[in-house]
Amino acid sequence: MDQPGLSIGPYRLVASLGRGGQADVFLAVKRGIAGFSKLIVIKSIRHDLEHEPRFREALIAEARLAARLQHPNVVQTLEVGDHRGQVYLAMEFLDGQPLDRVAQRAGARLGVAHAAAIVSGMLAGPPTQSASRGVDPGRLVSLSACRDAAPARSGWSPRSRCA
Repeated sequence: MDQPGLSIGPYRLVASLGRGGQADVFLAVKRGIAGFSKLIVIKSIRHDLEHEPRFREALIAEARLAARLQHPNVVQTLEVGDHRGQVYLAMEFLDGQPLDRVAQRAGARLGVAHAAAIVSGMLAGPPTQSASRGVDPGRLVSLSACRDAAPARSGWSPRSRCA
């Protein structure tokens, strides 16, 4: 994947948001006429894996499934693109924090009511068997109850249905 400051398709990469086992995730900006700009998240296969067809196919399959999900607790996929042979997903950007960071900062101060609201939001996601299977849990704002849920992959955003 490209580095921050470079472009992929119509998006200029601003910062790295993370790296997973198969993909890199970047904050990017799309600019338009009259000063229009929009923050977007770009997910692309890691540079060291991009020549293996199974990773390209997996990312495209994720995009197809994600495009069918319409739920307030699921980050929306806006576009699937190909930039010089590099497949990428453009997803909505939600200004929030990973759940593990929220819990770490709160420490013992994370009260029962707040914890219950987070879990309630997680359970309000799409049904596990039909929607979450095959979707990267990092795409879920407040993750539905699925077996590979991890605090670092769940998050909180003002748009989440948890307080």
